[in-house]
Amino acid sequence: MLLLLAAGAAAIATSRPPAPAAGDAPASAFSATRAMGSVAALADRPRPIGSPASDRARDGLAARLRGMGLQTSTTPSVGASSRDDAQAVGVVDNVVGTRRGTAPTGAVVLVAHYDSVPAGPGAADDAAAVASILETVRALSTGPALRNDLVVLLTDGEEAGLLGAQAFARADPLRGRPAVVLNFEARGAGGPSLLFQTSPGNARLIDAYRAVPHPAGDSSLAAAYALLPNDTDFTPFLEAGRPGLNSAFVERASRYHTPGDTLANLDPGSVQQQGTSMLALTRVLGSTDLAPFDPAVSGAPPSGDATYAAVFGHLWVYSGAAVLPMALLAAIAVVAALVTLWRRELITPGRFAGAFASWPVAVLVAALLGEGAWRVLAWTRSGYANSLGFVHRPGLIQVGVLLLGLVALLLWGLLLRGRLGAWAMGVAATAWLAVLGLVTAVLVPGASFLFALPALGAGLGIAVAAFVPAVWRPLPLAIGGLGTVVLLVPFSVALFDAAGLAGSALPAACVVLGLAPLAALVAGRRLPVRVPVSVLVAAVALGALGVVTDRPDAAYPDRADLAYLHDTDSGTARWVSRDPVPAPWTARYVTGAPTVPGPDLPWPSDTPIRTGPAPVVDLPAPAATTRRLPDGALELRLGSRRGADTLGVRADTPGVTSAEVTYLGHDPIMVPVHGRLDLTLFAVPRGGARVVLRTDGPVPVGQDPAPLRLVVRDQTTGLSGISGWTPRPPELERSPTRNGETVMITRSVTG
Repeated sequence: MLLLLAAGAAAIATSRPPAPAAGDAPASAFSATRAMGSVAALADRPRPIGSPASDRARDGLAARLRGMGLQTSTTPSVGASSRDDAQAVGVVDNVVGTRRGTAPTGAVVLVAHYDSVPAGPGAADDAAAVASILETVRALSTGPALRNDLVVLLTDGEEAGLLGAQAFARADPLRGRPAVVLNFEARGAGGPSLLFQTSPGNARLIDAYRAVPHPAGDSSLAAAYALLPNDTDFTPFLEAGRPGLNSAFVERASRYHTPGDTLANLDPGSVQQQGTSMLALTRVLGSTDLAPFDPAVSGAPPSGDATYAAVFGHLWVYSGAAVLPMALLAAIAVVAALVTLWRRELITPGRFAGAFASWPVAVLVAALLGEGAWRVLAWTRSGYANSLGFVHRPGLIQVGVLLLGLVALLLWGLLLRGRLGAWAMGVAATAWLAVLGLVTAVLVPGASFLFALPALGAGLGIAVAAFVPAVWRPLPLAIGGLGTVVLLVPFSVALFDAAGLAGSALPAACVVLGLAPLAALVAGRRLPVRVPVSVLVAAVALGALGVVTDRPDAAYPDRADLAYLHDTDSGTARWVSRDPVPAPWTARYVTGAPTVPGPDLPWPSDTPIRTGPAPVVDLPAPAATTRRLPDGALELRLGSRRGADTLGVRADTPGVTSAEVTYLGHDPIMVPVHGRLDLTLFAVPRGGARVVLRTDGPVPVGQDPAPLRLVVRDQTTGLSGISGWTPRPPELERSPTRNGETVMITRSVTG
């Protein structure tokens, strides 16, 4: 057990970011200390799309790139996105710098976004990556020139819907030339910079990634990321068929998109790891033939997919072609262990069948305990319920949740060991890992190693242990169980970063997944009842201590969502909050149970909200006129009479299939509508915008199109001018939701 604990601790410790390099580090090296200076200059205030702060950031970054000798442009363009029931359009000012290579075979494209959400200054998201790019370009300037072109793309409007990246990918200035895209992001303020997504056919890219001095991430993360409703600037390039890698650090996610995303809360070690990875990849890719990396453009034979994992600070890779054979080999090892145990009369078929059938129940109990823990936490404090599970100091609570998973495992052993035997239980759990390895080898190949390799090691360890004297059995069992501890236990911890405490069911279940094959370690002992009871008491005590020590204050505030909505049609105004459990400050403004917005509540979301009466402010409704075009389409011209640069239009019913948006001085852009129209227009000029809406099917000759009712809105950030509003107390900060802390004025039009 000491061996296993040491291995698990080493796996976690070696995955941590490196120490930041000092400001006097060699000129050819990446220094987080130097990069943090750029973060400080960029992230002194929020920089949402279209804001004066965004303009200052754009001009400053363009000047920095020009000063380093890059050909730089900031030509405005229009970006658009359409996802689910939401569409977005906005004028973006991407900063694009190019340094020509000595004998280019293509371009290495470094991508980060310089805009932030309105809620916070975005030091981690994504000023850290912008600063890393600047430091990387500086370091590259000190050595031999790269063979390939280097393109720096600092996008605008990422937070509004990937608008800058979409505009760049649509224009495709690299058309016909091989390119590799390296995108860098943050979904938190610390932790290792994980390689969490690659383009299909990643074998050559992963081979290049071997040059990274502190690799982090594995191929299972791409499968987990695909389940999340998140996108990055890498998405438009993937959709365009471009190859590349996507990296981000995701710990301290409680700071994500909040006023707390500041320089003081940013981990310099995360910046160091991000920057050294960026510099190493740029040097390798900048000096090699890029044609094989981009077969869609070059016509080169495509490469396969690789399975990879960073373990003990090294990148372990094997070919995608070996995934299924590896899973089959693990299954063979488990079958060999089964046969060995049966022949040595350590198990019977009936006992194995019972253990095999009961193991999923243990996993389910662990998941239920984890889910129950989260529900208790959310009930305990409104700040937890409103945080989506991302709290500031979760460490003690996370350990408590993992111990709850251990409780489920111990209960499984306590209740069934006497009937089934530890040998049967250990090999049955290993058999389930082998089954999962086979299933994922077919459905999610990049994640198969998480199950196949632990099953292979545990199966061999159990088979060997059956032959050795009892006193020596723990050694092969422990060695065989290294895979479960080294791979699955850190994976359980990493799940907290992906899903927060709201997803506690997953890491709790993974404890059973990772430790159950080691049940044979206690083959000669009965489990006392006091053991699971003691672990349960420890789990509850740690959780309670975690809640007590994580009290909100000015440095670690809870979130509170509040906005102001004035419906000029009815002449009424309301306070609006999306918080599931309003804090006392929020409860002064909103009352009653959550309701889903409808025609009588023109709020641009289907998420349940709480409302309360608010004073009507003397602000004009947005300007909006409609007319039918000869082809039956509906033309809408809209603008803001109060100078708001964010406008929106929402249809009460589905049926709109596309929206053509025209900003003054720019070409029209077509936005497909999937589901219901809920279009947000960012960085709208003073002259407003023209929107042409088209609906299902042609209009019969001689018939008028069915009337379409639209709700038009304009919105501005900040509630300070609204009567009755008082600033939040120090222990509360504004919510990261897009419509939080906004004044929204609506009116309806029909056409």
